[in-house]
Amino acid sequence: MITTKNPTSTLGVNGLSTYPKNALHNLCASSLVEEALLNKEGKLSSSGALMVNTGTYTGRSPKDRFIVKEPKTKDHIWWGNINLPLEESFFALLHRDMLEELSSSKIYSRDAFVGADRRYRKSLRVFTSLAWHNLFCLNMFLRPEVDELAHFSPEYTIICLPEFEADPRRHGTRGKNFTVINLEKKLVLIGGLPMLARSRRRCFR
Repeated sequence: MITTKNPTSTLGVNGLSTYPKNALHNLCASSLVEEALLNKEGKLSSSGALMVNTGTYTGRSPKDRFIVKEPKTKDHIWWGNINLPLEESFFALLHRDMLEELSSSKIYSRDAFVGADRRYRKSLRVFTSLAWHNLFCLNMFLRPEVDELAHFSPEYTIICLPEFEADPRRHGTRGKNFTVINLEKKLVLIGGLPMLARSRRRCFR
């Protein structure tokens, strides 16, 4: 189990001065599988892989993805059917409501990089309420070395809480399911992904 984290690093600008009390940091794959089984998020297949049901949604609809329309970036985005705007006031409410959920949930954090070319590499931190989502991030993103984790400082933050459902009237979304990108704050919010329905399955080893 790897739990190394920069002790001085916090959520900072993204709304919390300290980590959630129940946060587990940078767990290795085997520990995340154990957590997923403990949480009843999935089960082991005959080959020993973790098998989970992805829920009602098996993909991300472009109509449920929004970019916050704010002064610094609004003139650099091609607004249209793919890039849908969300007002800053709606984002502020959504962000606040998600942080309340985050502070009371068991959370898995993951420090990672995107971009193989170090000249363009970006650092990010992902918070997920599901262990298998964190395992997915472990597989998808570039993994820092242990010594890099000790002083890791993320530039971008992703908060993924599938159990949190948006209120379209309050948050300005199309429905309960959403992905909201704030380029100025370098923050991505993801929610409204119920994991109860049986649908396409994913396996992790």
